[in-house]
Amino acid sequence: MRMWMVPPSHMCSQHLLGEHSECHGIVGALNLGMWNYQGVWTAQFDDKIDPTLVHARHDALVEEMLLRGMKHQSPLKPYAEGVGVPQGHIDFTASYRLLMTRCAYCAQRAMKEMGVDGPTEEA
Repeated sequence: MRMWMVPPSHMCSQHLLGEHSECHGIVGALNLGMWNYQGVWTAQFDDKIDPTLVHARHDALVEEMLLRGMKHQSPLKPYAEGVGVPQGHIDFTASYRLLMTRCAYCAQRAMKEMGVDGPTEEA
């Protein structure tokens, strides 16, 4: 599991939808008490997720999805009563750099967003 925390407008559609799905997975795992479900607990300590940011991040991702004409029909459930939501940590700079080196489409979107000329095709 990973929360990229890259500006949603810089993300290709695949990564945008993927992180949206991850938000649902994180909440679902914590609500079920499955701390290690899909690596939630491990990822938290690997600077990949922060459960305290999941709901705000989900909202930001959905906003970008709607701007792109995508449909959204999966509201994010709240954390269940009594669930201890651990605070994680995300190294935002490292996360951004990693995504931009892994995905040419995200890098192209980021360059376009920043006003740098380059190709804009997307998968």
